[in-house]
Amino acid sequence: MTKYSNQYLAGFFDGEGCIGLRGNPSSIKYVTYSLVLCIPQLVSRNSTELFRVLKKRFGGRLYKRSWAKRRRPCYQYMIFGEDAVLFLQRLRPHLVFKAAQADVAIQWFQNRSPWRPRNGQPRFRWSAKDEKVALKLKQMKRKVQ
Repeated sequence: MTKYSNQYLAGFFDGEGCIGLRGNPSSIKYVTYSLVLCIPQLVSRNSTELFRVLKKRFGGRLYKRSWAKRRRPCYQYMIFGEDAVLFLQRLRPHLVFKAAQADVAIQWFQNRSPWRPRNGQPRFRWSAKDEKVALKLKQMKRKVQ
């Protein structure tokens, strides 16, 4: 087993990670939703190495933040959209606490209905189902904690 196997990463994500749908106001009339995974962690030598491995293996973005002068800085690893689904699909067999949330998020992402505006880029229309799934994921988080 490698130092950062999928089993290890799944356990880490189960304890520290977050699965959600983020609303992106794309116009005055509606909000589009995107899948977002987030893992916050205090900055340390070990966390720096771990987040570099995650970023290399799954993509995403790594932010370093400090909220107060006397607090240690914190990393916030975020992964979006298709990369987030691939992350969840790879780790899903090893998830325990977030397994049901991962299933809901993967199913939502795979069942969206794309449409193509004039420029030909695929876009996804907002639906009331998106809000329901976002709310369901929030409720599932509260039950796990």
